[in-house]
Amino acid sequence: MASSSASTHAAVDGAAGTHSNLRCFLGSVTPVVKAHTFPMASYLPLSNGYYEKIADGVKAFYLGDLWNRFYEWSACGVGTSVCIAPGETVVQYFVPYLSAIQLYTNMTNVPTSQSMLYDGRFNQDNQYGALNWMDTHGYQAPSNMSTSGVESKGELFFKYFEPDSPYERIPFIDKVYDLCYGCPSLSSLSSAELSPSSWMSVFWYPTSRVPVKNQKDLNTCFLTYHTLSTCKDIVALDSVQAFNHMALAPFGLATYKLDAKVWASPNSGDQEHISSLFDAAQSWLKEHNIHHHDFNYFSQRYSSK
Repeated sequence: MASSSASTHAAVDGAAGTHSNLRCFLGSVTPVVKAHTFPMASYLPLSNGYYEKIADGVKAFYLGDLWNRFYEWSACGVGTSVCIAPGETVVQYFVPYLSAIQLYTNMTNVPTSQSMLYDGRFNQDNQYGALNWMDTHGYQAPSNMSTSGVESKGELFFKYFEPDSPYERIPFIDKVYDLCYGCPSLSSLSSAELSPSSWMSVFWYPTSRVPVKNQKDLNTCFLTYHTLSTCKDIVALDSVQAFNHMALAPFGLATYKLDAKVWASPNSGDQEHISSLFDAAQSWLKEHNIHHHDFNYFSQRYSSK
């Protein structure tokens, strides 16, 4: 795991002149997934109810591959290098928890010949079965999956917001397995089938650190936001494209109990970057009219100083 984190740091952070704890963290929690070339055309929903054809072949990833990236992270935590004093560095581990996810499909009103290319994963029985299961278990989902009244952002297929307190949550991969049990499409969907309004948020809780003898209190929690669509290059793919892989770098960030002396290196631009990512997350939620409990809790206690 340490070597994997190091390679991600190098890819995301580049040849940084000085060590940045913030950039190391963002690099560590950036999932890198295998990219597939889809031969089918890709369509983007428009405000008038029609669809715009984007391309005949698109690069995308399967959600199942993304969830697999969280398997080891959920079990062992994600290690990130933190410089706490000149010449003194520790590896701080964070355990991921699924905070929220919304999936919007861009398949409604797609021609029949095009729908066939998606292997029938969105047949009506499967849709309603998933919704009934989520309603029974208290999860939030659209009341129907009809093809009328399509919004420009696509059609809402799945929505889940974690209601439990951080101390009562189960690790990311366990929650995803739980959700996939009633809705298998959560693993078979590809990013090409999702509209740009699709996103997820991950709550990162600090756990152990190496060496353990250090008494520095690193109790900052992070909330990262990631887009789940590859329509119109909405996902940040510029970081890691070698060997047909994609990097889903966070587009937004919120912090809790932020120690700016640790996570914002002087004269590095880290403090401005934290503020910029926070504003991006806030703007995203406001633009899409999303009430995200974790973000509201973090923002009430947010300070970049």
